[in-house]
Amino acid sequence: DGHVTVKVHVLGGPDETRELYFPDPVLWSPENPKMYEARIELSSGDAVTIPFGFRTVEFREDGFYLNGVKRKLRGVCRHQEVGGKGWATTVEDEKADIALIREMGADAVRTAHYPQSESFYSLLDRAGLVAWCEVPLLNGVTHSKAFAENLKTQYREMLAQLKHHPSICMWSIFNELYENFPMQDESAEPLVEEFAAWAKPIDPTRPQVAASDQVLRTRLNRIPADALAFNRYPGWYNGPIEGTRAIFDEMFASNATRRTFGISEYGGGGSIVQHGDPLTPCKENTIHTEEYQAYLHSRYYAEIAKEPCLWGTFLWVMFDFASDYRTEGDHPGINDKGMVCHDHKTKKDVFYFYQANWTKTPTLHLVGKRMNTFAGDRLNVLAFSNVGRVTLSVNGAIVAAKDPDEVSTVLFGNIALSVGKNRIEVTAGGRLESIDLDNTGGIR
Repeated sequence: DGHVTVKVHVLGGPDETRELYFPDPVLWSPENPKMYEARIELSSGDAVTIPFGFRTVEFREDGFYLNGVKRKLRGVCRHQEVGGKGWATTVEDEKADIALIREMGADAVRTAHYPQSESFYSLLDRAGLVAWCEVPLLNGVTHSKAFAENLKTQYREMLAQLKHHPSICMWSIFNELYENFPMQDESAEPLVEEFAAWAKPIDPTRPQVAASDQVLRTRLNRIPADALAFNRYPGWYNGPIEGTRAIFDEMFASNATRRTFGISEYGGGGSIVQHGDPLTPCKENTIHTEEYQAYLHSRYYAEIAKEPCLWGTFLWVMFDFASDYRTEGDHPGINDKGMVCHDHKTKKDVFYFYQANWTKTPTLHLVGKRMNTFAGDRLNVLAFSNVGRVTLSVNGAIVAAKDPDEVSTVLFGNIALSVGKNRIEVTAGGRLESIDLDNTGGIR
């Protein structure tokens, strides 16, 4: 409502409090990330400037509301590291990340699984990206006073450092408890229940959320006071991609006290040097073709788009990142589920799926442009288009034309290839994309 209280704590003297009023403040939003500044200056000239914004955020029974307007968040998850640098990144690296996130069309970022740099949240403020910020309580708990006190210390410090950022619209209190950690059933719930009740009054202006991969642990899933999201990976960890609807149904049936959920993680691996037919499934312990990753996201998101009871979704993950225990994809030590490679520059095919759906940027993208060879007489051809009907040609001859589906996707099934050189082209909206493919005739 435009009223601001500024409190200045003075060591060795009386604290100062000022009540300020901004008539008719412009509300912060992704569409208009308006920022204000409070400047506190001593007569000596020393000063502190605190950027801030005006906005309201809440979860209602039917979803997420920003400034009183319901919106379904289109989010990505992010780790704060870059290939070759680790966590020794710069503000310029962060700006480049923000630019790619915006180019892809997301309006929200889950800073998983820990508070990230203050400079990154400042960039989120200016970019108008809704932030989910979480304390690093994940996988398991130990039952000691020191563990509980350390958790509270981290939470207090997270809020003290970051509470002025209008982009931060929710505090998350746990991620994937019981995953890869030996605990007895319901052994974590008492600590998390106490922690959630303690944490809520520290900042009652922001909702409290959590990410769970334990759909059937109903006591755990009741703990976050305001909203819950699930990490679910059909087509990768949680059964075939055709089972996505059943996974959503299980979420709602098993947690009937909630009418709406988020999806806090989904996706699958993709390597820009491993290729194949987009409809050939990949798994954690197989090659990770760039083409299947793009197909997986297109089919999962098709279900997301038509589910009205999801308050938001956060794909896993925006950028490939280091993960020392993994040996998968094209080389060890990397989680390759990113939309962009570990260099934070090279965009995978899947990037253009979201650009076609989340932006007004005219987009036509033919999946598999890095695939130089193929072994087989038929290939499924996948393309993304938000510029209208797509025409497919093979070796100069028109084969078919199709309108994109509800998520800007076109699949041309079982397209015949010649042995040897093949040129595959798609055109739409005055644009052309092509692949020059050497078909080895079934010999790999």
